[in-house]
Amino acid sequence: MSKLALLFALVLLFVLPVAAAQITSDPVIINIDSDLWEWQAENQPLIQMTTWGMNERPLLSPDGTKAAYLSGATVFKEWLQTITGGTGGYWPPTNIWVLDIATGQTFRIADQPADAVFDGPNDPGKYVLRCEPSWSPDSQQIAWVELQVDTLTSTDENLRGIIQIAVYDFASETTRILDSYPITWDVAGIDYYSVEWGRPGIVVTSRASGFDLEDFRLYDPSGSLITQYQLAEDAPSGYWMTWIEYEGEDYLLDLYQLDKGVWMKWRTGEVEAMPGVPEMVSATAPDGASFFKSGGVWMMALPRLAPSEMEEHAHPYGISRDGQRVLFSREVKDPTTGYFEEAFIVQSGGQQIEIGRYRNVDPVWGPVIWRIRPE
Repeated sequence: MSKLALLFALVLLFVLPVAAAQITSDPVIINIDSDLWEWQAENQPLIQMTTWGMNERPLLSPDGTKAAYLSGATVFKEWLQTITGGTGGYWPPTNIWVLDIATGQTFRIADQPADAVFDGPNDPGKYVLRCEPSWSPDSQQIAWVELQVDTLTSTDENLRGIIQIAVYDFASETTRILDSYPITWDVAGIDYYSVEWGRPGIVVTSRASGFDLEDFRLYDPSGSLITQYQLAEDAPSGYWMTWIEYEGEDYLLDLYQLDKGVWMKWRTGEVEAMPGVPEMVSATAPDGASFFKSGGVWMMALPRLAPSEMEEHAHPYGISRDGQRVLFSREVKDPTTGYFEEAFIVQSGGQQIEIGRYRNVDPVWGPVIWRIRPE
């Protein structure tokens, strides 16, 4: 499940009857059964865009024209076919692909080594593990953290691999390495790596299993390390961190703990109270629709309508680029199976269109940003 989907696990929803309406805009991109699909408008079927069956949630570019996503590598897929029982709980080898939303074309920007070998997470191999990438503010570059593993040829039994912070440039179609350092077995039980690109630079955070502190690094896009420190216990979690701008300054916000009403100064790691309520808005039409919390309750604000309190077990997912429509889900129970599903809804004013009902689905629409809600 994605950051945003987990973040809104207890979000509330204002329910209106689903009404017939024609909504045309950029497509909603949905990850269904580990492949990407698009929904464009009412009475039009979902269109399958990928067929690999091992793709993860897409991440929209700030200009809304492309989406990047992790994809299970061929060596990993082939190994899975040899497994007779269940498996999981580890970081699999992945590649990075990009979807051009207008044309539907996909292309790979990060691959495995030509001589890659993967026989399971605990066996010797040669492969690359990658974290969820992050777009540059101008949509021209993508950054990610990757762990290059080569335990086939290493003479150091404690060496796990090499961590690299990589950036792909669309204009030159090249990848450059901002930083690189070794990881050893005694500190490499990694819970996660996270990267978040904002105006001040590229934030990279990491936490190793058994360690409470998170390592925080901020790089200039040229590769210079601007600052590095350990995050305090009350600081935003690196995995849930996003940028938020206020009066020309940039701060880091913990999306999972919005009720705390605090953000972090990126230069020092100092945590301080926010001057208002953070809200999610369209990156291209920030004065349109929004989602925000009031008194611990999630609210949905649509253009020309008063903010509405949302009911239990709903998940906001995105806002259209024109700021006039929102994408969310509400929980429904399948009377046949007894399982709960998410009914995905696009709403414009008082009109709603249900896209479909799924489980464990990650749609994206937007893109969106966070700001302090105007009073």
